[in-house]
Amino acid sequence: MFQAPQTIKITYDNGVIYQVQYLDETTLHWTCLEGIPKGSEATETFTAQQITADVWQVNWTEKDGITVVQVVQPAQLKISTTIIIPGEPAAQPTVLILQGNIEIV
Repeated sequence: MFQAPQTIKITYDNGVIYQVQYLDETTLHWTCLEGIPKGSEATETFTAQQITADVWQVNWTEKDGITVVQVVQPAQLKISTTIIIPGEPAAQPTVLILQGNIEIV
């Protein structure tokens, strides 16, 4: 799954679409193509771990402290993403759970 360079397009059930380019084994670049964060992009350091023959866990922490954890099933073209957005001091973080489909571009 993570043989760089590789690009995937993620379409989440809520209509948000991202393009993710795996530049090498530890660096990715994401761009939001559709949805409220449209136009935002960043380059991140990620880790990927193969859980089973067709299940991968990918995660990274962004500069603003947002943590992204993805469970990717390439053969089924499915993805489940948990985004943890830190709260203000003494506030609970916001947790978003998204389901979607991937397309290998």
